[in-house]
Amino acid sequence: DKPLVVSPIYEVFSVDQSKLLSQYLAIWLSRKEFDRYARFNSWGSARENFSFEDMQNVEKALIGGKAAALVNDGDVIFLDASSTTFNMLPHLKEKKNIIVITNGAKTALLLGQMGIKNICTGGRMLKNTFAFVGYDAIQTLKRYNADKAFVSCHGLSLEGLATDKSIEENDLRLEMMAQAKESYLLCDSS
Repeated sequence: DKPLVVSPIYEVFSVDQSKLLSQYLAIWLSRKEFDRYARFNSWGSARENFSFEDMQNVEKALIGGKAAALVNDGDVIFLDASSTTFNMLPHLKEKKNIIVITNGAKTALLLGQMGIKNICTGGRMLKNTFAFVGYDAIQTLKRYNADKAFVSCHGLSLEGLATDKSIEENDLRLEMMAQAKESYLLCDSS
């Protein structure tokens, strides 16, 4: 029942009242975890250039931290090549004796630089995502079992199934989940 001032949001996000009620955007932006992280990464002005992509990156970083907290020392985990699971990597530094199996070239490279043991599936690399896909990648996954799989997707069907622009990446995620004791679907607003 408190009045909300949302006029700066209109300017930054060009809110179309027919598609989004401003009070819902204000509620979403005022979440405590979002506010702390966004303020830490901002210049301090209410009218600064903090894009929707910046907000998504904040959200992905928060999700990555929460997901990494589910990883125990000694775990074997699958990570897909998504940007959301990539945000788990900084939080995995403290974990001891983990092994990460991934189809993400960027993920494997950063894990190697961090000194974390990892296995990359290989296969045919998609040029936009640097994800390995195809028969060879799936065959590599079939040779391993993991404690946990962390995957993301571009959307959910009406039936609640993960969907993606790439059928091949979907196939890889399904195989990761089939080979893991536990699976986690990391979802953000993008």
